Amino acid sequence: MNRRTEGLFLSEAIDGFIKYKFVEGLSQRTLESYIDQLARFQQYLDNPPLADITADRISDFLFWLCTDYEPQRLSGNSDRISPNTNGPSRLGRSCKKEQVHLEEKIADIYKSCSHPS
Repeated sequence: MNRRTEGLFLSEAIDGFIKYKFVEGLSQRTLESYIDQLARFQQYLDNPPLADITADRISDFLFWLCTDYEPQRLSGNSDRISPNTNGPSRLGRSCKKEQVHLEEKIADIYKSCSHPS
């Protein structure tokens, strides 16, 4: 079955992506990380149709992560993510690497929605 991404919203794509990755056998910890990171992305974008997610919107999100996002950590530390962070709330080792990592996840979402195994 070939599902089309036309009219598909980010929340639906994320749900399908997580289910697809679960079936692939990813660890619970990896799935939880994906859920956390993609939920933050969805919250920032306010659940748009996939067709509306552009490179500029992804770049804006990553800029927000590096400048305005205030993580809620168990330690109580709410320092913003630095461009060179290597902490638990990172998407990558730096904001630039975060962009590449997030873009790869978005590409995986498109693939899993367009060409499910």
